[in-house]
Amino acid sequence: MSSRRAGPVRASTSTVSSSTGMHSRPSAPRGTTAPAGVRTGIGPDYVQSLVTFDPKHCTPCPVRAKCTGSADSPRKLALGAREEHEVIRRVRQAQQTPQWQQHFNIRTGIEGTIGQGLRRCDLRRSRHRCLDKTRFRHVLTAAALDFLRIDAWLIGIPLATTRVSRFARLRPG
Repeated sequence: MSSRRAGPVRASTSTVSSSTGMHSRPSAPRGTTAPAGVRTGIGPDYVQSLVTFDPKHCTPCPVRAKCTGSADSPRKLALGAREEHEVIRRVRQAQQTPQWQQHFNIRTGIEGTIGQGLRRCDLRRSRHRCLDKTRFRHVLTAAALDFLRIDAWLIGIPLATTRVSRFARLRPG
């Protein structure tokens, strides 16, 4: 089964950056290596595994701060399926290219148009049971949105900026 992700992938949520030396080895059959070179194993054909390093290696390690913020527990990793990890890694790399940004800008414009139709023209509900009348209403709605956008352009109303959440507005500066 193959799938293609159309939207962006969040940046890595790992608390350990790639510069610390923590290596997850997707190409290795079963294991993960810590910065000090200690390996731990995981089961074959995992869907999701929790990898825990041995406390006897982890507790006295001189580079422990690079792996975990815990004072007494060893490093723990939650690993998803290998194929999923590879797809996410490839998408994160592709997101950095200008071609991907251009493609995503088109999608953003389409989503903005749909959002405007939902807010201003009540596209969530159909007032008709007949598909022909519903389709006709959608055509009229599209024309109305075009007229609204032309009017805004002629009057000089600037394009809307991205909405900032109430929580983000609390941030100083």
